[in-house]
Amino acid sequence: MIVPVAELTSQGLPFDFCLNPDNGLPLPDAILYLTLPPDVASARAAYGVERYETVAIQERVKSQFKAVAAEVQKRHGEDSWTEISASGTIEEVEGLVYSKLEPILSADPKPIGRLWQ
Repeated sequence: MIVPVAELTSQGLPFDFCLNPDNGLPLPDAILYLTLPPDVASARAAYGVERYETVAIQERVKSQFKAVAAEVQKRHGEDSWTEISASGTIEEVEGLVYSKLEPILSADPKPIGRLWQ
């Protein structure tokens, strides 16, 4: 849902146009955006194998994710989007992810919201 919006807008399609296909879908309980500096990402195994794994493309998509984050937070609240650094070990990143999800998982269920509404 979120990734295609950032990817397609990075290719030049209008932002609102890219939101429309997902309009009204169930709103996720949480959106976790894992960040990784380009120098750290490029040092990891198999970086660059995918055609989208170039610094230029990654930077362009990253700037679109910022726009998507702003739109999500504007429409669904500041706590609906969480940025997490993926620079650590698997265990460190897992701990960060779990620390954000645990309160949601242990809370009483909320009514299902609708994306982009």
